[in-house]
Amino acid sequence: MDFMGTLRSLGLEDTIKNKRFERLAPHGSKELLKHIKIMVKENKKVLIDPDYDPDGYFSGLIVKNAFDKIGFNNYEINKH
Repeated sequence: MDFMGTLRSLGLEDTIKNKRFERLAPHGSKELLKHIKIMVKENKKVLIDPDYDPDGYFSGLIVKNAFDKIGFNNYEINKH
């Protein structure tokens, strides 16, 4: 039996079929984006200071990768 067949047999085919996802923006994200645009446009020095736990570490990497993708390299990462 294929994957969808298994879902149908369990009555779960609607769990992945015809789902529409709504893009959610975290509170304050428009304001943050405005500040990031200014920092990049004015080439301001940015300190990426992730916290110690895994989600903080990966959040710091996400910011670094985003800056790298847009060609912004005037940042420093605080290494704990």
